[in-house]
Amino acid sequence: MADETQSDETRIALIKEVLSRIERDLKAFEKDLEELNNKLDEYVLKVLFEVHKEQLDTRIKPLERLLYGLVALVLAAVVTALIALVINGGGSGAVPS
Repeated sequence: MADETQSDETRIALIKEVLSRIERDLKAFEKDLEELNNKLDEYVLKVLFEVHKEQLDTRIKPLERLLYGLVALVLAAVVTALIALVINGGGSGAVPS
């Protein structure tokens, strides 16, 4: 009977050790799974950005062209005014006779 109880205690101790190893491995697996999940979220965000980037480009390109056109128009007006100023004698207001 004593051998049987010692054998049972040994089995229980062995089962406890195996359970503790399983718990430790499970915690490590959960940690690895969380890291992989974070990487997957980052990858999915990049893929979604690339898909929506084309849509954004089609919406922004016309506005960008309009803005560049307006800037070019203002610069052309400034350059034309400077050229006219140089040709007319510096804008001193004196009328050449």
